[in-house]
Amino acid sequence: DGVAVIHMGEVKREDVIPQMAEFCLQIEGIEWGVVSGLCGDRVVISVRNVGYVKSAGDIMKRLFDELGSAGGHRAMAKAVIPLSRFKERFGEVSEKVIREAMVPLITQREEESGHD
Repeated sequence: DGVAVIHMGEVKREDVIPQMAEFCLQIEGIEWGVVSGLCGDRVVISVRNVGYVKSAGDIMKRLFDELGSAGGHRAMAKAVIPLSRFKERFGEVSEKVIREAMVPLITQREEESGHD
């Protein structure tokens, strides 16, 4: 599929989340790195891609901006969602639910980039 999806659980430093997303691009065949983590009272989702595909920032903004802060550029994007808003929208905060919340991100990536 060309996508690496990782949930890091609780992290002390938010910067490790985008670093892991960037690292995912070093894996052969991976074009998108989608990494989430819990940092303090926030869910943080970071996306990196190889840059010649559809805009990660536009997709993140569409999916998560109403819940918190989301946006970015073609090759990198980020969403920061307060836990309270995430719970309101998705019912709970767990690895399974966070991964499920990221599925539309992967689906829209495929639709917009012309992948099947």
